[in-house]
Amino acid sequence: MSPSTHIYLLVLLLGITAPICGQNPDATLRVAQQSSPDEALLRTAVSQYFESFARKDPSVALKYWSAGAPEIESRRKEFQRDFAANDGIAVRNLAIRRLSILDDKAAIQVAVEITGSDTKTGRPSTTFGKMVRAMQWVKESGIWKIAHDASAEDDLAGSLIAAQTGEERASIFAENRELLNPQLVRALVAQGNRLRSQGKTSEALRIYQIALGEADRLGIERAPPSFSGPPAPRSGCRVSMTSLWITTSKAWR
Repeated sequence: MSPSTHIYLLVLLLGITAPICGQNPDATLRVAQQSSPDEALLRTAVSQYFESFARKDPSVALKYWSAGAPEIESRRKEFQRDFAANDGIAVRNLAIRRLSILDDKAAIQVAVEITGSDTKTGRPSTTFGKMVRAMQWVKESGIWKIAHDASAEDDLAGSLIAAQTGEERASIFAENRELLNPQLVRALVAQGNRLRSQGKTSEALRIYQIALGEADRLGIERAPPSFSGPPAPRSGCRVSMTSLWITTSKAWR
């Protein structure tokens, strides 16, 4: 092959590759970051679901639920009770923290603040407030519906309890730092209490120990073994470690 042919091929190759190398990287990034159709539908559905609370109509809120959801009846009663007890329900600062889709199922973590006023006293409602919800959605006939909705702290407590090793538990903690709060301790204690009431003492004790460990991580002082006084909370934490120590001691009996 002659030198002139080499030069021609080199120029031709550069002419082909230059447009590719010269693409705007920002434009490429924007394309990669665009939401999928299902993600867009889910974000809209989540927003509309919480905003429907302002209408105070359980049937409207339940339209977003799958008919096969195990908790749908308990949620119906909860809506009836809470909507009747509160006026001026408003949703603020809704933010989707996590969203993952696998086939026709989706897991979403939502932070939201819901306010209202007590119908009897007119004072700010204690029913709602700031919360983080762990939601499971399923696609039914092309429409996304809620299959499960719970406190994110309750779901995290369940994952911590199911962890088989300390390393696995530490990994779960690392992935959920934003949920390491007093509500998580309360969720762990509640699950321990449930098991203790069922006579599953050893399992309950293991959960109480996890709760104590998390309380230590949060900087909540334990009461002394004699239970001689209330704990001294740090950093605004208000979990009663006295009651947790007492509960743990009872589990030994």
